Amino acid sequence: MSTLTSRYATGAHHRASGPVARIRNLLGASLTAIMLIASASPIAAQDVLTMAIGAEAQEDLMVTVYNNGYGLVREVRAIELPDGIIELEFRDVAQMIDATSVAFKSLTSPGDVGILEQNYRYDLLSPATLLEKFVGREVTIIDYRMDDNTSIDRERTGTLLSTNNGNIVQFGDEIVINPGGTISLAEVPDDLLAKPTLVWLLRNDDAGKQRVETSYLTNGMSWKADYVVILGKDDDMLDITGWVTLNNNSGTAYRNAQLKLVAGDVQRVQEEKRYRGQVEAYAMRADSSDEMGFQEKAFFEYHLYTLGRRTTLANNETKQVTLLEGGDIPAKKVYIMESQMWAQAGSAKGAEKRKMAVMIEFENKEEDNLGMPLPKGRLRFYKADDDGSLLLIGEDQIDHTPRDEKVRLKLGEAFDIVAERAQMDYRKLSGNRAEMDYQVTVRNHKDEAITATILEHIWGDWEIQRQSHRERKVDSQTVEFNVAVPARGETVLIYTVRVNW
Repeated sequence: MSTLTSRYATGAHHRASGPVARIRNLLGASLTAIMLIASASPIAAQDVLTMAIGAEAQEDLMVTVYNNGYGLVREVRAIELPDGIIELEFRDVAQMIDATSVAFKSLTSPGDVGILEQNYRYDLLSPATLLEKFVGREVTIIDYRMDDNTSIDRERTGTLLSTNNGNIVQFGDEIVINPGGTISLAEVPDDLLAKPTLVWLLRNDDAGKQRVETSYLTNGMSWKADYVVILGKDDDMLDITGWVTLNNNSGTAYRNAQLKLVAGDVQRVQEEKRYRGQVEAYAMRADSSDEMGFQEKAFFEYHLYTLGRRTTLANNETKQVTLLEGGDIPAKKVYIMESQMWAQAGSAKGAEKRKMAVMIEFENKEEDNLGMPLPKGRLRFYKADDDGSLLLIGEDQIDHTPRDEKVRLKLGEAFDIVAERAQMDYRKLSGNRAEMDYQVTVRNHKDEAITATILEHIWGDWEIQRQSHRERKVDSQTVEFNVAVPARGETVLIYTVRVNW
């Protein structure tokens, strides 16, 4: 084994044959790395060729953005690789890269290119890091003084002793703290980089042009969805437009990239703790005539959206892309008064005034001119005044909403509708059994009739004994009454409930 390992370490041009070579081709870099660790012969520095490859060699780029602050980057670059041992600097990667997620392979000759080591260098060039590298070395201090209105430069050479909370320089027998002037350095150390760089130690057995693929996760990328909804004059139709807002703060730009977005709850593991992150994406309404928009399809248990054109995500940029468009969607305005959950079933309650919430609901279905998976986001509702100007009338949020689901959103609370709820009687029938009479009065000061939905939350084992309006049991703790209220009039709901607890 030592002979085989030594041959790779010295960059020999011939290939191994037989069973060992076949196993190595199957296992790739992993087997080679194991053999190098087991070998007593280190790789000599003079046998390693250093090369660099930047974004100018990029042939393809794909970016997938997730909503909880990260993205997946996959890119293909072309490079002329000699055979032997190569230290390849892969530049222009994201500054916020997750180094543990990096994958590298040759698309041209995967069986001949193996990874011996993988490094992520992020000791970036800055005044502070540059000075730190010169501690214990000579530096030149250039200061300026005036002599007869003439500026005279003075250079002094000393040894930089420390950069901790200031610069300390020794000039001969004199030690000066924070000497005035400009510090001049002779060079930039090789281990300081202008940008974060991935570095691979590769073994290549096939000299020539290679197309190499790299993928990694990076933090600093996110999105959010926003919807603009225009409510019709009679509150029974709406138009909806959605936007994708992409944020790229990952530390690099992605030019001419294919953009993909994933909608769903994707689980990730971080620091040995599992959490379920909300991973959302955006979907433009698919139109067969619009090949520039997002095309949606099911992917595993999520939804995948691919933009039909390439785009550029600049660093520290916020970009908005059309999400969806739908018009003439049937809508319904609903007034709802919801009581609080009883804290204790066996206690008497007094009178209370409750505000009437104004809700808009619509069906996310194709026959209503919608019918697409709606990612989580905020919806802002507008309505036109008589002069045509749009006014904000409320906003709410939706969670991930599949097609054919009903959407109900709260816009605000009604100004001209008043609800008053009172417990009229309380009768204790036994130690854990009681009957209560309730009265809900709805006063409508509008010029048109309305239907008010009254949601009553009841704790315990309950049964409605008497009621003035038909009820509907929503769940084990909720009963619903729909009450018609005339214009400029009022309607009184009365019901009796028996409760066991």
